This record gives sequence, structure tokens and C-alpha cells, in this order.
Amino acid sequence: SRGLGDVYKRQVKSNQSITFNTLPAQVFTNAPFALSAVASSSLPVSYAVASGPATVVGNTVTITGVGKVVITASQAGNGSYNPAADVNQEFNVSQANQILSFDLSSLSGITYGDSPINLSTYAGTTSGLPVTFQVVSGPGTISGSTLTITGAGSIVIRASQAGNVNYTSATPINQTLVVAKKPITVTAVSTNRFANTANPAFNVSYATFVGSDTAAGIDTPPSVTTTANLASPTGSYDLVPSGAVDDSYSLSYVNGTLT
Repeated sequence: SRGLGDVYKRQVKSNQSITFNTLPAQVFTNAPFALSAVASSSLPVSYAVASGPATVVGNTVTITGVGKVVITASQAGNGSYNPAADVNQEFNVSQANQILSFDLSSLSGITYGDSPINLSTYAGTTSGLPVTFQVVSGPGTISGSTLTITGAGSIVIRASQAGNVNYTSATPINQTLVVAKKPITVTAVSTNRFANTANPAFNVSYATFVGSDTAAGIDTPPSVTTTANLASPTGSYDLVPSGAVDDSYSLSYVNGTLT
């Protein structure tokens, strides 16, 4: 038992409150930012993400996605102060814009028959998301990011990035790639005939078609002429090819000989 002279002392804790001001809206690409709630006790405030796409380390918030984020500010008290009532603040994180770049101006001297071109080398986005490509018009096909040239002319290529949950779609960009005709040599095939006979049919040969192209694909085949006729004396006469026209080949000529 305690004597009448014993004195009991009981410490009464003080209440405290937290001031946690409204948080501004954010964009997905914003840098981490600091929280600054204050306890009336001057004790340090702790933070936690109650919900949403963000993390908190100490008093620093890092955004991890798009949507509503709820942050809870707490102060657990100590020997002099009772725990404070938690205070929540929320903010919305919106999608970030992205910028697409696509520039083929460094591609010069392209000729029909050149190797396929990796278009991803010439395009990019500030988001780091992959770029998609399509042929709007002209002689080319695209598989993934690889352009295969199928003829000479102007190829209009569109680069796009559709965005995702964190980024808006980028503004598409068109670029025009000018493809020169492939030089090809047409040679009159030398032949012979007997004197006082009609000229035979003359033929030509072609040097180095592209891929599976053949002479049958030339838009306007060449003709071969000679000054020799039925009454011409024996001797050698030039066979002169000319007149061929094609959309994808630039044709030059080599004479043959009729003897």
C-alpha cells in the first residue's frame, strides 16, 4: 500500500494536427517532387501512397503512371503528443504529350535496286515508344520498319506513334524518298546473214536486272535498226538499239554487228 504522502504524477499528452495543403495536378513525365505537410507539434510527418500510380520515399513522390493518386500524411506522436489524425490529399496525373521525329533528308542518291532501308534509324519519339511506318504512295513496301524499294519514283512514307496509357498519340509525319531509275545497258546481239537475203529478227540482251525483273517487264522494249538491206553488199553493219522506255530503268545502248 502507498502512504498518504505519496504523490502521483500523470503526464497528459497534447493533441496535434497536420496541415497538408492541396496538391497540384501532374503530368506523367513530371520529375519527382517533395511533399511539405506540417504537424502542429513540429514533429516530422510521414507519408504513404494510399492509392494510385506513384511511390513515396521519405517526402519525395515519384509518378509511375496516369490516374488519381491519394497520399496520406501521418504523425504517430511521441511521449508528449498524441497521434495526429491522418490527412489525405489527392492529385490527378494526366497523359504526357510526345513528339515524333522522322527525317529522310540524309538519304540521297537512292536508286532502284538498293538494299532495303531500316526506317527506325531515321525516326524516334520523346516517349521512347516504337514508331510504326506505312507507305502512303509510291513504289515501296514496308515490313515492320524495313522499307523495300520496288521501283523508281517518289515514295511517300508516314511515321506514326499511337501512344499508350501514359502518352498521347504523336502527330504523324510524312517524308518523301526519291528513288532514281537503275541504269541498265541494252546491247544489240551481233548476228550474220547471207548476201541477198532479208535481215533476220534482231535481239537485244540486258545487263543486271533487279531481283526477279525480266525483259518482259520493260514498258516499251527497244527496237534494233541497221542500214543493211536486201541489196547491201557483204560487210559489217552496225545494229543500233534504241527507243526503250521504262519507269524504273534508265537505259543506255551498245551497238551490235551484222555481218
